[in-house]
Parts: sequence; structure tokens; C-alpha cells
Amino acid sequence: MPQDTATAVDMAALGMSEGAVNGPEGPLNWDAIDWRAQEKAVRRLRQRIFKATQAGDWKQVRNLQQLMLRSRANTLVSVRQVSQRNTGRRTPGIDGQVALTSAGRADLAAQLHRQGSVALPVRRVYIPKKGGKRPLGIPVIADRCQQQRVRNALEPEWEARLDGRQYGFRPGRGCHDAIEAIFNTASGRKTRKWILDADLEAAFDRLDHDHILRKIKEFPAREQIRAWLRAGMVDKGRYTPTEQGAPQGGLCAAVHNPPNEQCWIMRSAGLSGLVRARSGA
Repeated sequence: MPQDTATAVDMAALGMSEGAVNGPEGPLNWDAIDWRAQEKAVRRLRQRIFKATQAGDWKQVRNLQQLMLRSRANTLVSVRQVSQRNTGRRTPGIDGQVALTSAGRADLAAQLHRQGSVALPVRRVYIPKKGGKRPLGIPVIADRCQQQRVRNALEPEWEARLDGRQYGFRPGRGCHDAIEAIFNTASGRKTRKWILDADLEAAFDRLDHDHILRKIKEFPAREQIRAWLRAGMVDKGRYTPTEQGAPQGGLCAAVHNPPNEQCWIMRSAGLSGLVRARSGA
């Protein structure tokens, strides 16, 4: 892969610098890690970001997000989630690398915590779907772990900001929650009931990079997200840049769903009920 197809993002882009990361240094014994303590630390920091957002204390929000991005616990939990728990842990990106051993995971965590990652192009794959195939983008393992780290800093802010009637790409929510909300709306006493079922054709292919970057404003890892958006893709050995859009699966879910997009659709249509939107490929 030519060097110019990879976008390097140094520690400063994540609000980090050498020696400015949190947690003890030295050799890491993956199998001896107290995972309950690490997950508790990440969960508490996410809750603090959420509460600071609710309070409108933006200086505190950014400081806490910086802290999350520097957190050793966040690095460890993110690497474990991607390389040990996720169903796609055995699927490599363009570099062919996976981390399926304790030693490999420890090395990956140490590398990411020390120096971050390079935003490499995603590997384009196609999976069957009704009436054809769905294109997906598979990032390299280091980028997937880095995306999880960034997600833990970004997601709690937007969980505090998004409308309660949105269910896509949100933690602890799924199709059954949306179905329940539709049922409650349809069976209520209001005489005017609006349920908009929309299929956003090729939504991922048309994501506006500048719109996303404007929405996340002063988020500390904004430049890292810009690098992922523009890293491009490799399909059967051929590199293609990404001037707009993002391959489905190629970016963390906290960014995949344009913030407030469904609320904007509802307000623009003058609707006061429930919006259910699907992203089509």
C-alpha cells in the first residue's frame, strides 16, 4: 500500500502527547487485568461526560473527553471489546492483522496508548442481502480499537443531546424499543398520529464530511475523525479516496448517525410524532 494512501494522525490529534497518557507504564499482563475495575472506570467517566453535557458545562465536557482519550482503562477496555468480544474480531483489514492472543492484545493496547494509530483505508467486502449485495468497509484492527476509544469519549455527549425517540446506533436501544414506541404512539388518545417510515437511499455513501465535523465542533479527537472519513477504501487491490460518505462499518457508530438528523427530518415536515428512518445501501 503506497504511503500516501494512509493518513497519519499523531497523539496531538487525540489531545495527547508523549508522557500525557493516564495509567502505569511497563509490561502488560493481559490475563492479570482486573476487568471489572477497568470497565467501572470507563463507565464512571462516561457518566461524568453525560452529566456535564446535560448541565451545559462545555469546558468540563471537553476536559473529561480529553481525560477519556488519555485513559489507560479506556484503551484496555476498547482493545478487549474489539479483539475479544466483537463478532468481527477474526476479520482483518487491509493489513491482514488480527489480535487473537493475550500477547497480541497487550502489544496492541500498549501501542495505541503510547502513540495512537494511523488512519488506513478500509477493506471493501460485500455481504449478501435481499436482492443483491451490501458493501461494507472493514478497518484495520488498530483503527477499530482506536474508534472504540474515541466512541467512549464522543457517545455520552450525544446520548445527552439526542432526542429520546431516536433508536438507531444508540447503546441499549434496538428495534424492539422502536416497535414499542410506534405501538404506544398508534394506540394513544391523540387524534393526529404521525409515523414516518423512511428509507434513506445510499445514506452512508452520501454522508457530508463537513456537516459531521461541524456538528462535533471542538471535540478533542475531531482531526482523528476527519482522517478516518478521508482515509479511502481498497476494493480488490484498488484504492479509492473518500471525498464524501463513509463505508458502512468503516466508522464508529457514534459518528455513523448524523447527530439530530432524524429530529431535523421530523421538524422540517412539521410532524410531532415519531420518526423511524432506515439507512439503505
